[in-house]
Amino acid sequence: MPAILLPPPTHFRDYVRDDPTLALNLARFQAQGVLAAYVDPFWNVLVRNDLFADVLTGLDNTESIAMWLFSDHGTATLLDPETERSWAVKILKGALARHRTSVQAADLVAGLSRNRDAQRLWSTSVSVSRGRDSRALLRARDAHRNPTSYQLTLTESILAHPIQLVVATPLPSAEPDLD
Repeated sequence: MPAILLPPPTHFRDYVRDDPTLALNLARFQAQGVLAAYVDPFWNVLVRNDLFADVLTGLDNTESIAMWLFSDHGTATLLDPETERSWAVKILKGALARHRTSVQAADLVAGLSRNRDAQRLWSTSVSVSRGRDSRALLRARDAHRNPTSYQLTLTESILAHPIQLVVATPLPSAEPDLD
């Protein structure tokens, strides 16, 4: 299968920023206490709401969820970093297969090749995934550093562009009794 070339992240950022309905979506999620961001196939953050950055402390330094997952900030925030990183590697391998000649692919490989955990996970698995089971909760610390479960949702694409909406909805800490 031939590679699908992607425009650089700046092109996608401009596209998202220029569409007021996409910004409105982020604001609506913010008002509901839901983390949300638009990302490209390599999880470069194009635009995000403030809650997203509040929970993913340090994300604005890299503008990449993939790089953030393998950072000290990711380790401190995620309650099970190994599981989240393994899942991310499976998804990113799929993105690399489709968009291997893109600038984003080169940037991702260069960035992750400097991280021992990323190298280990990349080399010990041949698994590839196109998504995440919505029943698999993301366990992380919230903006106040309290352990929280999030239901993570990834859209496939937005308006025929390879832009995904990532939404992390916090779940109540205790399920109600069913007596």
